[in-house]
Amino acid sequence: MEFVYYWTHSDLPATAGQVRFRLTSANDPFLFESGSDLRKPDGTPWAILLARLLRAHGRSANSFVQTLLDDGLASKDFINSNYFPLYEKLRLHAKSLLIETPDDMYPVSFPRSTLNISAILSDGAAQVRLVLDDQPWVEDLKLAEPEKRVNDHARLQLSDNSTPRLQVVRIFAPSGAQLDSSLPSIQIVKWWGQTGVFRS
Repeated sequence: MEFVYYWTHSDLPATAGQVRFRLTSANDPFLFESGSDLRKPDGTPWAILLARLLRAHGRSANSFVQTLLDDGLASKDFINSNYFPLYEKLRLHAKSLLIETPDDMYPVSFPRSTLNISAILSDGAAQVRLVLDDQPWVEDLKLAEPEKRVNDHARLQLSDNSTPRLQVVRIFAPSGAQLDSSLPSIQIVKWWGQTGVFRS
């Protein structure tokens, strides 16, 4: 059986909320915790980002958003904030990383070779593109099968005098276990765009 649920995490800002499907052996809510999330072919959880929901269906005529409001999972001020319209204003893909401060954590899957990040400014957003070093630890730690990815939370590790690194702060193993110690720091081979904003 499948349960549709709203996923958030204490690491992440509320704007990173997602709709996910949880698979269980029977139609019993007590089996929810022992179930597993539906996954995409690359091994990462299938999810619809809240930003995508709001962009596709609007903030008012959306039954799922109304459910979030009714259940107290989101407030009207949050849903109607200036954050979500920026995706359309800046012509960002609904899956784009749009952070409010350089210190924000965000969900990202590895291995990957590049990562695009946008940071909100008073008059729009600053955008950077990162070229990442290899991530052999995904295979070395047997976190994912070949050709698949592992879901993580990460943030920029900034320095005034050198290229920043991408610090992994939490890894979600395929079993569902969360790893939060001895985590890798990924070297950024190159980055370009409005990099000065991310150093301020």
